[in-house]
Amino acid sequence: SGAGLKVEDTLITTESGFEFITVTDSWPSLSIAGRIRPDIALR
Repeated sequence: SGAGLKVEDTLITTESGFEFITVTDSWPSLSIAGRIRPDIALR
């Protein structure tokens, strides 16, 4: 666990599913079940 770290998402619900709008290239990420998710922050 990381002290003081938190992950939140902002998404839009559409007829075809969820669209995550908080994805950024400046944060490490990984793909889980076809969705890009934030990776663990390394200091």
